[in-house]
Amino acid sequence: MGWRKKILYNILLFLLISFLFLLGSFENLENLFIDLSYRWNAKEKDLEKSPVVLVAIDSPSLEEIGSWPWQRNIHARGLEKIFAAGAKVVGLDLLFLEKKEGDEILAEAMKLGPVFLPLALDISIIRRFYQETLYVRKSFEPIPALAHATEGIGHVNFLADQDGIIRRFTSLEDFPSWCKILAEAYTHQPITIDNERTYINFIAPGNPFPTISYLDLLKGNYSPAFFQNRVVLIGSTDPTLGDQVMTPFSRHGFVPGVIINAHAVTTLIERNFITRLPPASILLIFVIITISSSISLSRMEYKRTIMLLILQIVAILILSQFLFNRGIILDRIPLLLGVVFPGAVHLYDIIALGEQKQREMKKLFQRYLPAHLAQEIAANPQKVNLKGERKKVAVLFIDLRNFSNWSKQRTPEEAVKLLNIFFQGVTEASMARGGTLDKFLGDGALIVFGAPIPVQYPCQECLKVLVSVHKKLQELDFPLAFGAGIEVGEVVAGHIGSEKRMEYTFIGPAVDLASHLESMAKPGQVLLGPEAIEELPDDLKKVRYGDYLILNIENLGGLDYE
Repeated sequence: MGWRKKILYNILLFLLISFLFLLGSFENLENLFIDLSYRWNAKEKDLEKSPVVLVAIDSPSLEEIGSWPWQRNIHARGLEKIFAAGAKVVGLDLLFLEKKEGDEILAEAMKLGPVFLPLALDISIIRRFYQETLYVRKSFEPIPALAHATEGIGHVNFLADQDGIIRRFTSLEDFPSWCKILAEAYTHQPITIDNERTYINFIAPGNPFPTISYLDLLKGNYSPAFFQNRVVLIGSTDPTLGDQVMTPFSRHGFVPGVIINAHAVTTLIERNFITRLPPASILLIFVIITISSSISLSRMEYKRTIMLLILQIVAILILSQFLFNRGIILDRIPLLLGVVFPGAVHLYDIIALGEQKQREMKKLFQRYLPAHLAQEIAANPQKVNLKGERKKVAVLFIDLRNFSNWSKQRTPEEAVKLLNIFFQGVTEASMARGGTLDKFLGDGALIVFGAPIPVQYPCQECLKVLVSVHKKLQELDFPLAFGAGIEVGEVVAGHIGSEKRMEYTFIGPAVDLASHLESMAKPGQVLLGPEAIEELPDDLKKVRYGDYLILNIENLGGLDYE
């Protein structure tokens, strides 16, 4: 793959990821990472310093006081005790939608201090391109008698994300948030909420807030300091009354709505809400990561590429958690994809290029070597240095005798047919023994044992090739004999030629001497050089011709040279 095509692929991937990101396709997967960050960031709350405490309408309270709903005077008694203990703000997380006996008593008790009542909304949501549009279809407000007595009314709706989990504040233009007006009343400061970007800072799973039972409140089983200068939220924690929702800690179980409000109020009071970076910022970081990753990977081989990808992924995850702990949500999915996809493109390029080179190498060496050796070299190219290396090999030259005179009495077709029979036998014999058939030379051939794949006894393999060729030609009543020359020595093996034509061949004194010995051999003879003789068993070292050894090819088959 060329660099232009690689750039084009990266651009297309960038546009695709950006489009899917803006479409919100990664949202559910991103939420899993956000929940994981919540769990990693969970901590124990210092109960003494908590600005929010709870009065729980729990199972013991329902059993002792009576079934729900309770009479309004019970809530009035609760408010009297709470304000008498020094509470600063009270939030009644209860919907008073119908007139009941005792409304006037509760209204009088609400005048003892700032009490905030909730309203519920029926909201429809339209989500598109990373934006939410909220429509209020209906509101459920407290009865006028209590609405006039309250310090303020706010909605208690928290819009769950697509996976059904509550993570964010919900801010509406015409309806203030209940947790927001509670926090503003406590701090006496205005608070701004972006419902798409501002997340509740959930402290820990379960209920991490100081809590007493409503029954204990009525019986006075609490320390007066428990309510002193705090926001007191009164709400249901009994599962039978409903109002159970999911939070980032939902694997620990559902949570009562009043606890969600406690997290929200605490977040706003302490100003430690978590803000999600806007899409434009994420896309800018995504561009930087994609470009830098593509550049850094461009010249890396696959092992370093994989190591760099792992380091980048770990770095993004660590950075995102570091920012989360400091109140910033960094979208991880597009950033991780900005690292992984360029890396995948680069790895694919490396693999494709490696496979192409492997095919080329296999195709090249199939001309010289048996198929299994060619495959081995293609699969393990490190075994061969194609640029040139010194190797100790056995060089075998084999040539037909009197072919020129014989061919003059024959047609060209007969001459070619005879050569093909001879070369077929030479090819099969050399490749069966693992030799490298370097080239055909007119009516002869050059065969090498020991390169590119090493051979334990290269000289003896040469003799076995000659025996095999001799037997094959005898079976076919071949009309001509051949002579051969063998020498062992160090040669330079590698690709030699030009850009238009190259071949793998051998150069060295051993090649020259083997060629010279072959030219001296008579029909049916093989001449071996001094180095080749040293590799033979003693029973073959009988017929000397100066520094050379002469062997009769016809007699080699009965000798023991294994």
